[in-house]
Amino acid sequence: MNQVDLNYEKYYFINQHEKKSFFRTAVTWNGSVTPVVIHRVLFFMLYAYIASSLEKIYPISTFPISPFQYTGFALGVLLVLRLNAGLERWWEARKLWGNIVNQSRNLSIMVKVHCKNDEEKKKILKYLAAWPYVIMNSLRNDFSTTKINKFLTQDDLEQMNNHPHKPTFIAIKLDELFQKYLCSEINSYVFHLLQNERLLLLNSVGACERIASTPIPFVLAIKIRRFILMFIILLPFCMNDKTNIYSAIIVGLVSYPLLSLDEIGVHLQNPFSLKSLSCLPLENICDKISANISENSF
Repeated sequence: MNQVDLNYEKYYFINQHEKKSFFRTAVTWNGSVTPVVIHRVLFFMLYAYIASSLEKIYPISTFPISPFQYTGFALGVLLVLRLNAGLERWWEARKLWGNIVNQSRNLSIMVKVHCKNDEEKKKILKYLAAWPYVIMNSLRNDFSTTKINKFLTQDDLEQMNNHPHKPTFIAIKLDELFQKYLCSEINSYVFHLLQNERLLLLNSVGACERIASTPIPFVLAIKIRRFILMFIILLPFCMNDKTNIYSAIIVGLVSYPLLSLDEIGVHLQNPFSLKSLSCLPLENICDKISANISENSF
């Protein structure tokens, strides 16, 4: 069985496992926003219980349920808009890292084919293998060099640590080596191909940084959360005919999905942060790039 078949079986198994484990997925705790929102849900349930108890002691005018049906629909639309905005950012980030994978492969293949000096070739390939890890660390504001040490010399590491933008440092080093090759081993056409792929990769870095540094407008979060708060606070006052426990349960069932969707929107905003539940598997992607470049041999 070849590698393609093994990969197909691997991903086929994952997809089938997801389909067969509906109940396990439905009740899972790890990777869910439930630990984040559960204390808020319990707070609103306690509030509903107290509000219902006070209504029995101090009867007040209650609201009809119909306005909540209309406002609930409007609130759902707003939450969907926020989720779509976050998901669009997440998917764009994944596509950009797909570009980084492809451009790294293209560069490594061209270097292997057109560069004859083995020592210089190894140097370029090591810079290419280190670049994705440097990009990942830059997006996460992580200054560790654990995965980079095996690719860069101590002098390179010191220079990079002193550089204001670490991914650009690698880009400059590659440019210097390409310029050197232009004078000795490669023609101008191959040089322009190498430079084009290098610039495309650098553009992908800039696009990732745009996503990481530009959150969804805060005014949108304010309005949506204010709407959720008002909706849940007023909800117990349209259930005066219900028992205290029943009102608390209904408020819990309503507040849980609303608060969860809002929190998911928050986590989708930054697909690079390790604090985000929707964090892209950048380590795996970087390891894949490194493995692909290693196949073109250092």
